[in-house]
Amino acid sequence: MKKVLILLFLLLLLWACDDSYTSEHSNYNISNQEIGSIKEYINNHLIKPIKEGEVHSAIEILGSNTTNREIYIWVVAQEFYLEGGSQKRTSGVSLPVVLEVRKEENEFQVLNHKTPGEGNEYLTDVEKMFPKEIRERIKDYDTTELTKRLEDQN
Repeated sequence: MKKVLILLFLLLLLWACDDSYTSEHSNYNISNQEIGSIKEYINNHLIKPIKEGEVHSAIEILGSNTTNREIYIWVVAQEFYLEGGSQKRTSGVSLPVVLEVRKEENEFQVLNHKTPGEGNEYLTDVEKMFPKEIRERIKDYDTTELTKRLEDQN
């Protein structure tokens, strides 16, 4: 009996130390207005326009963690500009982003963001930056709908 209790205690301890993402206890409730603030931040800070155009984005909230004050999103963003009377675009980005936020009673502010590096750094950075549950979503993320939403905006 004593061995069973010790085993149960060890399993409970391992479960408590698991780095998995517990969404029911650590999610922010994010309003449409706050989503607008996130998009505004992304449009102004994620990529710099190279043709003096405007950056537009489509985002999906993947999750959040109130303890770390983080919101995890997938972003598709691209610069749009006018040339010769027609709308053109430059290259864009499609990637997961960690937003550092401050959310208090009546105030919401995106303070900073982190993105994974390119090439060999990508997987290592994703592993470090995102909780397990979010990493699982990132691994097989399909950008089709976000890309369509970005196209529909312009």
